[in-house]
Amino acid sequence: MKFLEHSGLADLEMKLSGLEVGDFVLDSKFEAYSCKLAMGDKELSKSLDRRFNEEMERSQRSPQYLSLSPVGPLTDSTSRRTLLNLICTLNAAYPDYDFSTLTLDCLTREKSVESVVRRIDSNLEQVYKCLGQSLRTALWTAIDEVIAPNDCEIYSYVSDNEETPFDMEFEVWSTHLFFYNKRQKKVLLMSLSAYNRFALETIQEEEVDDMEFEMDGMDDISAPERQHWLTEGLGVPPRAEQGSRKLQAAKQILASRDGNTSERAFLVKA
Repeated sequence: MKFLEHSGLADLEMKLSGLEVGDFVLDSKFEAYSCKLAMGDKELSKSLDRRFNEEMERSQRSPQYLSLSPVGPLTDSTSRRTLLNLICTLNAAYPDYDFSTLTLDCLTREKSVESVVRRIDSNLEQVYKCLGQSLRTALWTAIDEVIAPNDCEIYSYVSDNEETPFDMEFEVWSTHLFFYNKRQKKVLLMSLSAYNRFALETIQEEEVDDMEFEMDGMDDISAPERQHWLTEGLGVPPRAEQGSRKLQAAKQILASRDGNTSERAFLVKA
């Protein structure tokens, strides 16, 4: 997947990421990609084809079940390519994570552009009041320029896996959308989240050094195993690595807020 630069999307992400609205802090990502597969994407494509072929061979379910996939029938190579493009988009947008095991249960095909617009506008209602309706115009104008949403298949994504950047316990609401334009061979990822400001600040204020955090992540394993991780140079155990990522994510959201609030002066009092 090739990242496609667009000044309008970059400006939206700059304005919304770290924006403090009442008790919430926003985080955002607007990134567009072409669907031309890179070498790593091609390997993933082969792996996914093998996985789905094996699953279909093992499955005792009817062809009707296979046709219920949100991206279309899994027996259809075009549907599998759609899924591949969505997974590759996530991998490109969040390179510290691996979405290759994403399941179809995480995806929902949106019924219409209009329903998506209403949901986003509802989520951002307080932001529009703060920054003005010109932000709404800029948002949908940029999206229309990049991807032509009326020509897109739109999918929403909800994580079912703790090892993703989306599963954060202090999240108040979130919307993660793919606008997939098959004709243009492009995908736009739109991710908006609101986090509890007080929870984020509490995490940031905790003075926990790296070793203590790694030990916290090893609470579920025995003392000999824990010692083995630390003395053999095996790095951070999976659970601790997951927690460390989320701690860093919380700090990054607040850093966006603290680094840009004075410049933008977009603070809204509750």
